[in-house]
Amino acid sequence: MTSRDLVIVWRQRARELEPYAAPAATAYTKAADELEAALAATESNDLTIGQASDVTGYSPDHLGRMIRQGKLENIGEKHRPRLRRADVEQLSTSPRKRRADLPSNSVTGYDPRADARSLARRRNGGSHAA
Repeated sequence: MTSRDLVIVWRQRARELEPYAAPAATAYTKAADELEAALAATESNDLTIGQASDVTGYSPDHLGRMIRQGKLENIGEKHRPRLRRADVEQLSTSPRKRRADLPSNSVTGYDPRADARSLARRRNGGSHAA
């Protein structure tokens, strides 16, 4: 039973109880109203993959991979994923992967040989090639 189903069930119980136990019916109605309001607030905090990408800076592909790996929970449908804003905001404050050591722009400018050596080191697992 989903939370939306529970709202419906509670409203139905309130109608059934109204003739016999008005205070209980009122309590069920109030509980249904509160749950419905909470669900509406939560749904407004759901993000699409594109929106989550804008918030975090991670690509939509990477976010999709994180969902498939179980690192993020898909609260949407299988082919229409949605993410909780709180989960996404937590990602955007977590430490980022350190960028690869690339030659910096020094006073002399771009050095294509240093760039090639850096690329070769990264591709060859750190061995020296040029």
